Amino acid sequence: MSQQQRRQQYRCGDKYQPLSTIPDWPKYHDKNKYMINKVQVGQNETAKMLYGSVYNPSIHLNSKISVVIGDITTLEVDAIVNAANNSLLGGGGVDGAIHRAAGHSLYQECRALGGCDTGDAKITAGYHLPARYVIHTVGPMGEKPSLLESCYRRSLQTAVDNNVRTIAFPCISTGVYGYPNDAAVKVVLPIIRTMLEANPDAFDRVVFCLFLQVDIDLYHKIQEIQETLYYISQGATEKSERINRKTDNKDGRGGCGTDPKTDDKDGRGGCGTDPKTDDKGGRGGCGTDPKTDDKGGRGGCRFDPKTDD
Repeated sequence: MSQQQRRQQYRCGDKYQPLSTIPDWPKYHDKNKYMINKVQVGQNETAKMLYGSVYNPSIHLNSKISVVIGDITTLEVDAIVNAANNSLLGGGGVDGAIHRAAGHSLYQECRALGGCDTGDAKITAGYHLPARYVIHTVGPMGEKPSLLESCYRRSLQTAVDNNVRTIAFPCISTGVYGYPNDAAVKVVLPIIRTMLEANPDAFDRVVFCLFLQVDIDLYHKIQEIQETLYYISQGATEKSERINRKTDNKDGRGGCGTDPKTDDKDGRGGCGTDPKTDDKGGRGGCGTDPKTDDKGGRGGCRFDPKTDD
């Protein structure tokens, strides 16, 4: 069946949302800077959340992530994820909405699956949904991180196994199942990142479909903080462009700080606030204390010198 023929069967009519209209995270960030800046947190919380992270910034992965605010049943992607119950026969919230939008055929197929264990995932057709497939996963009741992580991991693995390249997630278990919203997002983002890195060519887009304001604020805040998970909207480039040109030396390479006097002749130093913190190679001085910089000038970039090699 062609895409045009499928669209004629959508329960939502012409209110579907093609993937082409859903911006990736960098574009979304640029468009929603005001909302995102409103929920930014201080340096101490940022340092606490980044402490011990093993992830590096990745512009490539950035382009595979989207945030959309609205109705997941209208998204025209390969698959949407359903926050189901163990019976898979429908329920309240997003589960009921997906079953209603897909039609009775979804209920019949789910009935043949024989239920689903908590933390596992099973796939069905999407029927009258814009999404071709529905991946059903059963979240935990209460705060059980390993089971919530399993929901996302098994959903993505099921997607890989069925050549699903674009997938949209609701917030799983944070409704009547009682998982704290802020604790959930801190489980979700790392496992999504891990699965994307483990399957670098498997996905074109992973969409977080949000509805409640509490979740919108949390995803804005956490993705803004965890640059090592989702590096913000060409962040390094944007920050560089905002730096006053007066801080650049003749070579055009220095000036990462706020005073041109902090740049050495090589044009590489001056990332700190005191020229004394820069070594002769012009590489040190990213911290506020020269004692945090090692001889190679690599230390002192974190909030705590103990975290540097």
